[in-house]
Amino acid sequence: MTTPLSLVLPVLGLTLALAPPPVSAAEDCTRFPKRPATAEEKKIYADGYALFLGMARAAPAGWDSSDAQKSGVLNEVCAPASEKVISHGFERGYSQREGLETRQANAAAQATAIGRGMQATVKANETKLADITARMQALQVKVQEAVKAQRMQEVEQLMAQTETVMQEYEKALNTSGTQAAAEAIDAEARRDLSASFNVRINAPAVDTRGFTSVTVGARPAFRQLTAAQGGMPASAHYVVVLGGAAGAQTVVTVGGDPARAEALLKAARLP
Repeated sequence: MTTPLSLVLPVLGLTLALAPPPVSAAEDCTRFPKRPATAEEKKIYADGYALFLGMARAAPAGWDSSDAQKSGVLNEVCAPASEKVISHGFERGYSQREGLETRQANAAAQATAIGRGMQATVKANETKLADITARMQALQVKVQEAVKAQRMQEVEQLMAQTETVMQEYEKALNTSGTQAAAEAIDAEARRDLSASFNVRINAPAVDTRGFTSVTVGARPAFRQLTAAQGGMPASAHYVVVLGGAAGAQTVVTVGGDPARAEALLKAARLP
């Protein structure tokens, strides 16, 4: 079984997390009813939890952390009695708590400045914008007349002219520049707010297509970088596979701001 790896980009106020790993039998109660975990299954889980606690680092200064799993005790699994449950995932999420109000205030001030600049642009181009608007309205009337008369070739020509006039309007307002500036502000406001550190024991094979082989703290790893786009900040997703064949390996995944994710991986106490 191959597990595709993907990253959910960080959003304001939420923990950056990997796409859900394959659901193990211990977690999938839609297929099988719960049953008591065996002594062996309990030990596998407890050992995995201890391994996770030894790897994951405490929250950096100014950050909080929260573990999805609160103890190393496994009481029940959702699996038939004939199936031994050995694969488990553990996660620690990190969220920044200091400096958020200042960052939000700066973003609001910059957004206000953009709005004022937009108003100034409109004021400075009133005559030009009025002319463009008049031409656009005239074209719309012609389009309606052509549609009514079923002159479809003429409709296509008029629509092309309308598109050209619309581009002229957007250029006069510097719409693309304003949007780019707004997206940059949004991305900065969202940057480095959260991160995650995940460990899955006895994991299936992982699919690292789209990842680049890198070395982090002398440790071979796979990295996927996502550039900032559409108001979302840049992010990085690291994967480290620790020994064993598929089904018996431990997979560590770290996600967050590129510098933050690298720092968390470097700080991790990997065996």
